[in-house]
This record gives sequence, structure tokens and C-alpha cells, in this order.
Amino acid sequence: MSTEAGFGVVCFSLTKSSPHYVDVRIQEDISTRTGRATTTVTTNSVVVLLESKHLDGKNYGDWKFWMQNFLIDAGLWYCVSPKEGHAVDPDLDLRALAKINLSLKPCAAKVTKKCLTSKAAWDALRGEYESTALVRLIGLYSSLFKTHFENFPSMQLYVDHILSIAEQLESIGQPFPDSVVGGIILGGLPDQYKPLILASKDQSKTQQWRL
Repeated sequence: MSTEAGFGVVCFSLTKSSPHYVDVRIQEDISTRTGRATTTVTTNSVVVLLESKHLDGKNYGDWKFWMQNFLIDAGLWYCVSPKEGHAVDPDLDLRALAKINLSLKPCAAKVTKKCLTSKAAWDALRGEYESTALVRLIGLYSSLFKTHFENFPSMQLYVDHILSIAEQLESIGQPFPDSVVGGIILGGLPDQYKPLILASKDQSKTQQWRL
């Protein structure tokens, strides 16, 4: 088993005796004008997205980005988003559908079980999780701006909670700049921390003057 950089790809080498044997034939037809012969390359491998990047129902934004680029790299994205007037090769479409299904965890796989094409699977997943992502985004925003130091037993837990929400927002494509996260942390502190807040503002102004 080997791992490639980029989209997190794992190649599993299989033997013909395996029930999951896949004979992938990559045929390169090169024009005879170049003086090169047509070649056929046969490999026994299955290329799938790393399990850590599989769709689990909570990471749709990231999964969508990874999977789209994974299919583009494999030359299969046109099956999901075909150009007008271009027919989709049925065999390639089945490969694209298989790659999508193999990138889903059990909780997400149920959405595409009855889908017969890669586009149908892609649209079904979008319909299932894009609205959920919006609800989750609103929930995270609400939780972030309602967080106050008084609700935590220590400063460390308070800060960790806000940073955790910021990381979750980033994972669904809604990152906050560090300066905004810092402002939210300071804004949730009680009056006894006002000197710290004022000192932070003065330091920020000093840095701006230096620039």
C-alpha cells in the first residue's frame, strides 16, 4: 500500500484471486504523426480517497472540495458536470460513481444507494448536506457569539472552546481571521479583564504605527 501527496490518495495493490480485483486499463492513443506507437498500460490497483477525508455528514464542505479535485485529477469530473452537448461515457460514469461511493462513510452512503449515475449521486449528496451545512453554520455562529468566560471554570477551557468553534467554521469554508477570533475572546471577558483588553488595543495601535 502506498500514499500519494495532494488529495490524499491511497493505492491498494490487489491480486486476481481477490474478489475485489479490478483490472484498470489505461489506453493512450497517440497520433501516428508524432512517430510514437499506441500503447496500452494495464495496472491492478484501486485508487480511493483517504479514509480521513471521507464524507461523514459533518464535513461536506471539505469533502466536496477534495472529491471534486480528485475526480478532476482522474479525468472523471465531466461525468458529474458534463458540458452541454457532450455525451458521458457509461463506463467512465460508473467509475466516477464508484469513486464517490467509496469516499462515503456508512451514514452518508445510504444517500446514494439507489443512484445509478455519478451526477445523480453528487446531486443527492448536495441536496442532503448543503442545507444541513447552513443550519450548522448558523448554530456555530450562535454558539460563538454567546460564549462568555463566566460559563467556564478556567481561562484555558474558555479559550479552547472558542478556538474549537473557529476551527469548525474553517472546516466548512467559513474561516475567521485570527484578529477576529482574538477580538471575540477578549469581548467575552468580564470587566475585571478590561486592563488586558485596553493593553491589547494599545499594542495593536503601536504595531500599526510601526508599519
